[in-house]
Amino acid sequence: MRSVPTSRYGETLWCPRDRATIVTMRFAGRPSWSLSVGDDQHLNAALYFRDALALVVEGDDVPPRLAEQPPLSNVLAGADLTVVGRDWLGWWRGLLALYLEQKHAPEGTGADWRAWVTENAARRDLIGGPADGFAGLAHAPDLQRACVALIRDAYAADRRAQGAALGARPWAETMRVVDEVAAEHGVDPNSLSGIVVVVPTAGRWWHVVEPGAVIASRDTDGDDVIRAAFVSSLGF
Repeated sequence: MRSVPTSRYGETLWCPRDRATIVTMRFAGRPSWSLSVGDDQHLNAALYFRDALALVVEGDDVPPRLAEQPPLSNVLAGADLTVVGRDWLGWWRGLLALYLEQKHAPEGTGADWRAWVTENAARRDLIGGPADGFAGLAHAPDLQRACVALIRDAYAADRRAQGAALGARPWAETMRVVDEVAAEHGVDPNSLSGIVVVVPTAGRWWHVVEPGAVIASRDTDGDDVIRAAFVSSLGF
């Protein structure tokens, strides 16, 4: 990780993109506003599976098609894709919830943190992933089989994709949105926090997943998305 000094309240911390591109503001010794902007390899892989299998899945929290479409796969030829799509939707929502849960991990290394680690690991096992052959999808054997067959292609596509565009925006632009939201709602700027999950999908789409958390296509207007994360964290 490398840190880039800034001039007003703190520093911008950057994590390498092998797992995510994350921007966070930290201010030593006092409360501070924070913003995390990241992408996730597992979420991107799930979207790859959906598009490669030509699954038709609807939901407010379901992103549009990938900007770079994968080749169609016949790995599930003859399977009921309606059932697979339903299974995929439940799995997608579990993956997204698990990603957001990482952002709410308790600080420190005490008993609360150790309990959280144990519970989080159990939930991750229930979701399933490539390390265990997607064992968490045993109840959805067709989807499990497709994930195992396509995971290498999904990861290769993810490595070729561009990173989280929203995470590359100038710090001053984000600070401007912080000041505007604080003024509009009469709150201390340092009470604001937000999470933005970026996915490599087409168009200018975004959706508030939970208070303070937004999922967005990578080319969506950064001001709109970051504003939605901050405002929703206030309960508006």
